[in-house]
Amino acid sequence: MNTFLSAFINGVLLSIPVTIAAWLALRLTPRRALNAATRYVVLWAILLIVLVLPALYLPHAAIHRSAPMSQAISQTLAPLPPIAEPDEPSITTTSPARSVTLPFSVPAGRWPAAILAIWAGASLLLLLRLAVSWIILERRKARSTAPPSYLVHRGDAWLSRCLSTRRVTLRVATTEIGGPMATGPWRPSILFPARFFDEFPGEEIDQIGLHEAAHLARRDDYALALQRVIEAVFFFHPAVRWIMRQLNLEREIACDDFVVQLTGVPRLYASCLTRVAEVTAGIRPSLAAAAVTDESSHLTTRVEMLLDKTRLTGTRLMKVPLVAGIAGLLSLGALATEMPVLFNLVTPVRALAQTVNVPVAPVPEIAPVPKPAAVAKLTPHNEDVQVEPAPSPAPLPRFTTSSVTQLGQVRWRMGGAVVNTTATSIDYRQIYIKSLFAKAWPMPFYQFVWPAGMEKPNGNIPDAWYDVSATMSADTTPEQLQQMFQSFLADRFKVSSHWETRNLEVYALKVASDGLKMQQAAIPAGATTSYYVRAANTEWHMISGSPKAPYGMELPQFVTALTSRAGLPVVDETGLEGSYSIDLTVADDPNSSWNAATFKAALETQLGLTIEKQTVPTKMLIIDNLDLTPVAN
Repeated sequence: MNTFLSAFINGVLLSIPVTIAAWLALRLTPRRALNAATRYVVLWAILLIVLVLPALYLPHAAIHRSAPMSQAISQTLAPLPPIAEPDEPSITTTSPARSVTLPFSVPAGRWPAAILAIWAGASLLLLLRLAVSWIILERRKARSTAPPSYLVHRGDAWLSRCLSTRRVTLRVATTEIGGPMATGPWRPSILFPARFFDEFPGEEIDQIGLHEAAHLARRDDYALALQRVIEAVFFFHPAVRWIMRQLNLEREIACDDFVVQLTGVPRLYASCLTRVAEVTAGIRPSLAAAAVTDESSHLTTRVEMLLDKTRLTGTRLMKVPLVAGIAGLLSLGALATEMPVLFNLVTPVRALAQTVNVPVAPVPEIAPVPKPAAVAKLTPHNEDVQVEPAPSPAPLPRFTTSSVTQLGQVRWRMGGAVVNTTATSIDYRQIYIKSLFAKAWPMPFYQFVWPAGMEKPNGNIPDAWYDVSATMSADTTPEQLQQMFQSFLADRFKVSSHWETRNLEVYALKVASDGLKMQQAAIPAGATTSYYVRAANTEWHMISGSPKAPYGMELPQFVTALTSRAGLPVVDETGLEGSYSIDLTVADDPNSSWNAATFKAALETQLGLTIEKQTVPTKMLIIDNLDLTPVAN
């Protein structure tokens, strides 16, 4: 048992530099030179090497290590004083300090058996959990129903388009699943929630179905089953955990590549994925199936990959890079065999009556370095920027209690999911940093100027999602709540800011010269859908409410939708109040840039509105400092 545990610990230690080297190689290989399908296979090869590394330290596989090990053992035991004779009293002495040699020898007692028992027990529980997930999923498949008649044979059509000969069944579940998923390897099926056929148009259903069919065409159901078993057995292994995360990412990107190759509309598919994420937010998927937007699908990264036109999106394995990559991994594995033994469990010898203590110098404590004081940033005065003098600081109200937890990279979410909000408490889950700012300063995102280099080209701030909870008094006003969020950002995220008035280029939305044509319409009580946008290859269609139940919407929501397509801010200068019924169809290619003339003509003829490009003074909040890692609770 000691031999096995020693070999395993040495293998884990060695796997860390091996995995780092493999990560660097993949990181330095651009995605325009290596597609996701090939990266996926390379990652499985890395995983195989990591799992077999402990075998190099077992006695039957470590003949080439025998000499170094014997030398290390002799060096360790040579300085020991003679053992006392039986008729002499046993004396315990301490040898002089000396250099530490490899391997690090640790006396073995009962603790190795305890560690193995804990490992076996935890793995057994995780495997049991996995088995239960498979059983539940199979029961859900058995309770599912056939899809509408026009979709009965759609699953086989999706698979045939993915060049697969497998047979698949398309099934519909009512409320038992949160989102679409591909299940297998027994009775391979594609499961859809029933509500998806009402909430998504046919083009998006095809895109989602092609993604799930790609999982089955690639036999991901078999690979996922093996992956989940490995995760359960090696749940504590840092290298295995990292490799599993990368496998999840590359598997989803490879299936996205199928959709892009078969449809040719990456932007529309990216929009479809974000809508699926919004619809399925907060619902945990099954461990036994591949869901299109679960927590492990890296949705933000996938959307960035879809919008990257330089990336290689082929679906076939690239043989030459694959052979070169595996050859490099084998070379790395061969190099690993030359590494010395780092750790060794030694069974104590009863006759040894002396102990060797190697004194270790205490590590001095390092005083914390205070953060430098904030330096005021000077903005050159010109005709486009007016710097307002900072008012004298006034104390802002604060939450009674507050806590924040950084989540890092999570599923793509618009805003935060409010779990519980009362008169005396707020509780947000997976709230985006920009949404926190919008709660402190309620205004459009384009009026915030973030620190240089913080935003990506697509406007995202990576790894900026949080869980936030706070309490306040029952008589807190909305204005005081905004100020509490401001002080919360200052205290926890070290936010400092100032206001500037800048000349900003915008589209002004106005009533057309021939008068308003859209009609006022009420918003039903409890309505959750504000508007619906359908973007096909040649058409942009927006309707207030939903296609099956159109109703009114307010102008700020309409302006938000136009801003998302225009690329420039759209400001409301109509002066209209209340809610209106809006049904707008524009001949527009969503994959090309905004065509202002086309949208202007459609707005004038269908709604009696118009847009004009203007440069207007706009009050901007300049974020001078923002630490994305919050201060500890």
